Amino acid sequence: MKTLVLFIAFFFSAFALVSTSFAQLPFAPITTGSSVAIIESNYLAGLESEVQGLKVSSAFFLGEMESERAVIPLMKMFREAEDPGTKFVAAWSLLKIGDKRGVYLVKTEAERSDCKSTSCICEYLYKKYSLDVYGEVR
Repeated sequence: MKTLVLFIAFFFSAFALVSTSFAQLPFAPITTGSSVAIIESNYLAGLESEVQGLKVSSAFFLGEMESERAVIPLMKMFREAEDPGTKFVAAWSLLKIGDKRGVYLVKTEAERSDCKSTSCICEYLYKKYSLDVYGEVR
């Protein structure tokens, strides 16, 4: 019985020590140029994946990074996407990057799309982008 109590006390002490030491580690953002380039290359490779979740999340993070290298692959993804969710993420990322080619693609899709949901999504995103950048809808 005494051995069991000592074992339990040791286990909880070790657990408390380990959990508090890891809890104090600060999050360090990646700032070196080579690390960012490697991450960007991995996301670009993710756009070519057959796994839909990886493809969409890669598109989202490339937009968050404002990756100029991702404009053409995102435009391709936008044109080839069959579901509106994928088009939404690709359009959003293109507008976050702000390249004129991507912005024009989203604008023309908003005006000319046969699909009502895609047209509405692109129109909303383009209007929000236009208000943020120019202060007015263009």
